[in-house]
Amino acid sequence: MFSVDKKNNIKLTRGDDLTIHYPLMDSSGNPYELSENDYLVLTVKEDSSQTEPTFRVQAENGSHDIVIPPALHKDLDFGTYKYDIEVFLGNGKHYTPTAYKDFVITEEVGW
Repeated sequence: MFSVDKKNNIKLTRGDDLTIHYPLMDSSGNPYELSENDYLVLTVKEDSSQTEPTFRVQAENGSHDIVIPPALHKDLDFGTYKYDIEVFLGNGKHYTPTAYKDFVITEEVGW
């Protein structure tokens, strides 16, 4: 099970599948469709001072879906990590529309 609150903080039960559909808007508030040369990256760290990410996932080019398989987090300690989502455009521009938000790994009973 997972949830995303109004501040974009994520709670995920350890070992569960997660697909985040991440729509984008242009500066006029219209939906922005990614081209085949654009992609999204979600990075999770224990905190901002950590050099290497705990895990990082790149969506397929042109896709608004970020797929996080259980193998990436099934062995993580329960607790609060930090994440951001970056957009890399084919023209070389880079944006971070969601930065330094909570990514909480919660307990499960079944594992």
